[in-house]
Amino acid sequence: MRQYLLHPFKISRTMKQMWRVQPLHLSSILMTDKKPAFDPQLLDILACPLSKKPLRYDLANNELVCDEIGVAYPIIDGIPNLNPIHGRMLNKGTSPNDGNSSR
Repeated sequence: MRQYLLHPFKISRTMKQMWRVQPLHLSSILMTDKKPAFDPQLLDILACPLSKKPLRYDLANNELVCDEIGVAYPIIDGIPNLNPIHGRMLNKGTSPNDGNSSR
């Protein structure tokens, strides 16, 4: 049993090798342009926190949109941020379904 106890200041050579930290190449991680994609299956269970109505995925802006009240919630790293503070109001004069504005 004594063989497993190590003095804190006396680390054997094998322990040093075991605890050796391999360098992490952050450039390979940071330089990737891949962003985690939003899973559209989440739309089946997600709802607008304010109106409790279903949300629609806007691929062009990477947002979840509530057409009922005109609020768009951002998707950050594939995770929808449904905090009402982070939602942005959409222009009332434009409809996302037709290309022209009606006022």
